[in-house]
Amino acid sequence: MGSVDISIKDEATPFLEGKVNDFIPQAVNMMDNVADTYKGYLEADAPVGETHELADLSMWEPLGLLERFIFSGSGHFDWVVGGTAAHDIYPVNAKALYWEGADHPVKHVYHPGTEPNDYPSEAYESADGEIDEIINEFAGWVVE
Repeated sequence: MGSVDISIKDEATPFLEGKVNDFIPQAVNMMDNVADTYKGYLEADAPVGETHELADLSMWEPLGLLERFIFSGSGHFDWVVGGTAAHDIYPVNAKALYWEGADHPVKHVYHPGTEPNDYPSEAYESADGEIDEIINEFAGWVVE
């Protein structure tokens, strides 16, 4: 019966060991770059408003080595993205509502609601090309 002996040339061994040892750190770096890139587009596409809160509180955090959670810490993020139905607004910690430019404090206002603004999806689409470049750069490193 015949046999086949397969071996890797000595000069290939350090190269392969280096790739194996560096793979996870390189992949983590790639994921961080993807998250930073998307976060930048999220900030740029966020409705500005008076507070800039949607953009200013955009952030990401790692959920594992190769998973990133990108979000806005703004309390009104869900209302902006999902929109709101018409609703009444009453004071919570005061006897009346007041805002700059109001004729006087009021005890109640009717809000007609807001249209959804899915700016995170728009940011994702805008970032797609740059994110592809980051992923392709990592893939190129893997096979170089």
